[in-house]
Amino acid sequence: MPSYTPVDFDYHSPTSIEETIELLSSKEEPVILAGGQSLMTLLKLRILRPKNVIDIGKIPSLRNVVEEEGELRIGATATHVTIASSPLIGSKCGLLSSSAKTVADVQVRNRGTIGGSVSLADPSANYLPVLAALDATIVVQGPRGTRKISSKDFFIDAYTTELAKDEVVKEVRIKYNKNMGYSFKKVVRREQEYAVVNVAAVVSLDEDGRIREAKVGVGGLSGKPIKIRELEETLVGKTAEAIESAVSSLDFKVRPISDVRATGDFRVYLARIYLKRALKEAYANARGAMV
Repeated sequence: MPSYTPVDFDYHSPTSIEETIELLSSKEEPVILAGGQSLMTLLKLRILRPKNVIDIGKIPSLRNVVEEEGELRIGATATHVTIASSPLIGSKCGLLSSSAKTVADVQVRNRGTIGGSVSLADPSANYLPVLAALDATIVVQGPRGTRKISSKDFFIDAYTTELAKDEVVKEVRIKYNKNMGYSFKKVVRREQEYAVVNVAAVVSLDEDGRIREAKVGVGGLSGKPIKIRELEETLVGKTAEAIESAVSSLDFKVRPISDVRATGDFRVYLARIYLKRALKEAYANARGAMV
């Protein structure tokens, strides 16, 4: 019979990032607790058996959502509901708030955090294709100082990131362009499940209605989110009519995941369909923003 109670551990509640890093460096087998929506399940099932749990929920600076130097800076413990409802994020980066609104259910959105999602790196998580599409930067801090890591380099594979064991995610940074149309599409078997495939698309247009810039990210297809630069470059200078053929001829160049939710081939099939839908919707939204 499986156990549904964690092993014994020491609990720590630091009030600063510096104290957190000291605990990570000095304590045996530590884990970080942010929102706990994934960690608590892993603890209860004893998949993780840490000797020390470090709760970063009481560090005020990690909850900040601010705008500085032309970019959004979102603290690691900002919850999904904060991101979904923030007027600042909604006005500057609607794609991110749109993705946050469909994370699981209300209870999870009230507790789960962007830093926890990024650190876990579940390939089906909502934020990952959004961060890939927008070339987001993940800021981490450890005993050797602060590092800024591009989303392309941060996510290595399923549940595997560039984050070192003695580092903590500090914030996520996103450069925005509020004149871009956006769309987030998520394919699920049942409401509130993890996605089979999810897609993020952002489009900006020139005065003639041709695509000036396109940004695309796909999650759930492989172990890490995919930034599809080939498609982005192909669409520059084109109109909406080019989206269908550009996506149809796309080679994803990945080994797709096959699991209980879907086969790899079906994931590729879904990714094509929803890429087309997302890009067309983003294009239409961009046209509307020009009026």
